[in-house]
Amino acid sequence: MNDNQKIRFKRAQNNFKKHAYQISSQELLALYDEVDDDQVVDLLGHSLFNEKKYVESYRLVEDNFNYLVENDIELVVNIYLKNRKFIPLRIIVDTIDVPNKNDVEQEIESLEKINNAQQVESNRANLKHFMHMGGESGITQRDIMEKAEELPYNQYLKGAQFNLVDPDVNPIWRNQLLNNLAKLKFNQPVKFVWMDGKTYTVTLDQLVDELDSPAYQEMQKIINNRYGQEDPIRFQQISQAAEYDAQVLYPFIDKTIQDPEVWVTAIHCHIINPNMVVDNNKLGPVDRWLEKIDKIMNLLLK
Repeated sequence: MNDNQKIRFKRAQNNFKKHAYQISSQELLALYDEVDDDQVVDLLGHSLFNEKKYVESYRLVEDNFNYLVENDIELVVNIYLKNRKFIPLRIIVDTIDVPNKNDVEQEIESLEKINNAQQVESNRANLKHFMHMGGESGITQRDIMEKAEELPYNQYLKGAQFNLVDPDVNPIWRNQLLNNLAKLKFNQPVKFVWMDGKTYTVTLDQLVDELDSPAYQEMQKIINNRYGQEDPIRFQQISQAAEYDAQVLYPFIDKTIQDPEVWVTAIHCHIINPNMVVDNNKLGPVDRWLEKIDKIMNLLLK
């Protein structure tokens, strides 16, 4: 922050201490657009929350998830509770060292019971939309997935298992549901339709998270070595493409990406230099996978 911005941040801090949350939020939102500063992010989260702008505070967490989870987990928990984001909060509690974990779990269950009693029709409609999302466009499916995070645990499980075998649900969302059930420690075998259209049965506690896949991690090492220092823009493009590939190929990432070096070269050709001279015997099979992945990703935008 420059000197002027530091003065404005100090003013926002003082207004926050005086409980003038609306004024502090306005000042901090302006700073948030100007600077990339963790102090601004954290204080803005608290200011919006205390102003009872729960949706806005939730969006802030989404945009700064890693930092806030690592540095202000109690704020994240409170924001998720106010927004009734029961499912992602359960995942956070199950995968991260949350202070007073038992108390948080009890509060989630208590709020779910209240929600069940007070939001009967709303939950019924939410679950119905969730279980029929296969008939919707990719963009609408995304919105339904987000809204389903407000469902009580048992209703979410019911809808998730239904969608996992619906071939009309985009594979990205089927894979996210599968990954969520694994993080929620759902301990029964699960059937799902993979991107090849075939139905498989998996035991969730044996699955590796997509970003923990050895093949994916090796790809990121190769990408960093090739582009990290010399070409930051290409590094970002290819690194993000590799992450998308892992999301679509989950949970069979390591079975599919058998040669991470070749896969990274194929991504480069696919999105950076289609005319690059390569060994088609090696890249041909990968190219066919990448074309399938492109089609799946494009459907998300329709």
